[in-house]
Amino acid sequence: MKPARYDITIHQRATFRERFKLPFNATGYTIVAQVWSKRREVLLLNLSVQWVNQIQGEFDLYAPRSDTRLVTKSGEWDMLVIQPNGDGFYWLEGTANLDPGQSDTV
Repeated sequence: MKPARYDITIHQRATFRERFKLPFNATGYTIVAQVWSKRREVLLLNLSVQWVNQIQGEFDLYAPRSDTRLVTKSGEWDMLVIQPNGDGFYWLEGTANLDPGQSDTV
């Protein structure tokens, strides 16, 4: 299976949360999502999975402000979906654009 292309934007110093829905019951599935530098030399950000409704395949990819603060450049990201039997498939991939923003707390 070839992963679908989906670009995301990481706003530096802001919470990242984006909702996704798999078209199947995801009970027992594991999802791994990461942002890497363009040549996969440096891991820029781990995105955690927060299940909204696993039976309906609905979840959020999430990164807190403390983690997005450390992202200093754009990169590439992907999402690996691992079935209960251990088989894994890349579901999405794309560019992770960094938006440095302006506002910050002192």
